Amino acid sequence: LYKDKSLYGTGTKIIKLGDVFNFDEFRPELAQRVLLSEDEKRSYCVEIGDIFIALASVKLEGVGKVMLVTKLDEPTSFDHNVALIRTVDEVNSDFLTYLLKSQPVRKLIGMNATQVGTTFLKASTILGFPLPFPPGEEQTAIANVLSDVDALISELEKMIAKKNATMQQLLTGRTRLPQFAQREDGSPKCYKPSELGEIPEDWEVYTLAQLIKSTQLGGNYKNSEQGSEQPLIKMGNLGRGYIKLDKLEFVVGKAKEVDRLKFGDLLFNTRNTLELVGKVSVWRNELPIAYFNSNLMRMTFNNGLVVSNFYMNAVMNSEKFVNDLSDIATGTTSVAAIYSRDLLQLKIALPHAPEQTAIATILCDMDEEIQALEQRLSKTRQIKQGMMQELLTGKTRLIDCKGTKA
Repeated sequence: LYKDKSLYGTGTKIIKLGDVFNFDEFRPELAQRVLLSEDEKRSYCVEIGDIFIALASVKLEGVGKVMLVTKLDEPTSFDHNVALIRTVDEVNSDFLTYLLKSQPVRKLIGMNATQVGTTFLKASTILGFPLPFPPGEEQTAIANVLSDVDALISELEKMIAKKNATMQQLLTGRTRLPQFAQREDGSPKCYKPSELGEIPEDWEVYTLAQLIKSTQLGGNYKNSEQGSEQPLIKMGNLGRGYIKLDKLEFVVGKAKEVDRLKFGDLLFNTRNTLELVGKVSVWRNELPIAYFNSNLMRMTFNNGLVVSNFYMNAVMNSEKFVNDLSDIATGTTSVAAIYSRDLLQLKIALPHAPEQTAIATILCDMDEEIQALEQRLSKTRQIKQGMMQELLTGKTRLIDCKGTKA
């Protein structure tokens, strides 16, 4: 189906390429609507258990993305650039969905896709893919096991999202800690308009130029993966709010004492890819000794206004501030920079010192909880990939050849 934009907005719900890119399972409540004829509705009717596969994508990893239809709330159709796969009775659609996500099939897709600006996969090509299928009962068993792991992954993602949302509420003042929520007479504090929108009545808006006392770029060092005495923190070691030590390099030669990190130092990534530039992390003495290089900038704040680098770490990793950083980043997709003159003009809303300290204390605890959840989520995803490799290739069997549980 190819429909003019003017026909969208009312009519029949329709599955589009964006749905397949965004969801592993169809979300009918988010579907767009389009005006269709009765013949089109019949010809392009979706059923529960249908699988949709993306036939076009700007990036190779997008083509071949699949989405399973597990629920429908009304008659639904689908448009171009996606193919509907409807299985015969002997094939479990949940199993086939996992199979289409597996590495061997992804490799087949990469070999058969054509790239001319946009990457395309012909629907007819998919029919020629040789796929390994166990008996029906084993298909169901494998799909159920992988579905249970997906449910765990989904639950961990929800827990992380909920904690992040709570952090955002505290950092914007939409949620106030009880000891700061009332005036001296016991009446609740209100909100006031500002250039950043509504903020608490006792918060003020500042530019970073008003808050930052000084900045220092790290040293320009030769480095190597070999060594042990002088670890070097580089742009690749900065996460959003925390330091990553999985890929550590070391200073070759003598590092300068001025570039040595101290507990609570706030580091800002001045150069990186367009997607990653502007990351901010606070140093928590993850190593007994470490230095930082010239792509990182250490910030020192005005003690009269900012009492906690940990608070600023949270603010500068908030959703709004990250978006502001994206707006001032300049360069190409592969090489981008954020310049001090632009950075210093960004604005934040800041509470008084006692509230900063109280919020920072809570956020530090929450940050540790989120990191633990993210580590668990990463581990679970790795386990799932290993399970898919074992179960979808038959290396590990859930049911033996006689049809009984192995």
